[in-house]
Amino acid sequence: QEELLEKLLNAESDEEFASLVNAGHAFLDYGFFQQLTEKIDKATKNGDTQTAESLTEVRSKVLDVKAKQEEQTKQVLEKAANLLQKIIQSGDPERAIDKNLDKLDDAFFYILRANIEEARKQNQNDAAQALEMIGNVAITKLQQRHGQQPPAEQTQQSQPAEEADAPKIHIAGKQR
Repeated sequence: QEELLEKLLNAESDEEFASLVNAGHAFLDYGFFQQLTEKIDKATKNGDTQTAESLTEVRSKVLDVKAKQEEQTKQVLEKAANLLQKIIQSGDPERAIDKNLDKLDDAFFYILRANIEEARKQNQNDAAQALEMIGNVAITKLQQRHGQQPPAEQTQQSQPAEEADAPKIHIAGKQR
């Protein structure tokens, strides 16, 4: 934490500062801010107003950058949740996945995994299986797009929707 604070104090640009906050996110916890506040108080008590002001400015900037990053993360996750909801409600998830293939990113799969886990926790096994099928179809289609061969078990689960025996995904009582 000391090393990170030193780097933050010496950051030459806002971009470098934001990168340091992002990279050191795990270290910017309550203990970090408590130590920083103690340093500010000590500098103030010793009459070192320049150090106190520098540290206070760093604290404010860290909080601002963290708040912006958290807001961006929240927006990305909300967008992913909305996409998942759109796919679920489409009536034809495979087609909806095809239409939104370029939007399937880490955030989408994070939200998908969280929804699967929540469905399992609430004993909504049909919903969990339907969500897993959506994930398998999405992974298969992404692999196909990038020229990779999907694992055999995923290929079997992701038959084209036109086939009469293809399972239809309907999630009843899905709660977010």
